[in-house]
Amino acid sequence: MREIVRYHGITATETAERVLGLQVGSVTAELAALLQSYPEQTLQHRAVHFVVYERGRKWLFEGEDRNRYFLWQCTPFYDADFLEYGMAVPDELKARARLYRAFQFRLNPLITRIPHSDYKIPIGSVAYGWKVQLMKWAHFLPVNTRRALRTCFGWFSTY
Repeated sequence: MREIVRYHGITATETAERVLGLQVGSVTAELAALLQSYPEQTLQHRAVHFVVYERGRKWLFEGEDRNRYFLWQCTPFYDADFLEYGMAVPDELKARARLYRAFQFRLNPLITRIPHSDYKIPIGSVAYGWKVQLMKWAHFLPVNTRRALRTCFGWFSTY
């Protein structure tokens, strides 16, 4: 749960509680209760549920609505059937973006030569899956460590 707060939080929970006049620990307790209410069995899958249902629908949609006024988009990612299908795929197939890469290759092998905007290397690169994993691990490092890595390696710039 701490990882969810660290990854998605903008303000320290203690600061938010103090500003809002809430009891210390109440935000964390509420989040724990919310996660426990989800039907998924593992914390990892509950974290995905949180991202889709809480963060995605209550935070990202506002940004998507603003952007859609400039360029129309249509994605299936918030379709319940598509989400259930995706969640049924074993995690091993999704690790290090394996399924994503396979999907892109099937769409058009030429697009796998274009550098990914977040990772700065092509999806078709042998190193791509490892870079995805490295960036995932890096996100959980302390902010100062990430800044130091960003200084040394420009490809940490998106995190």
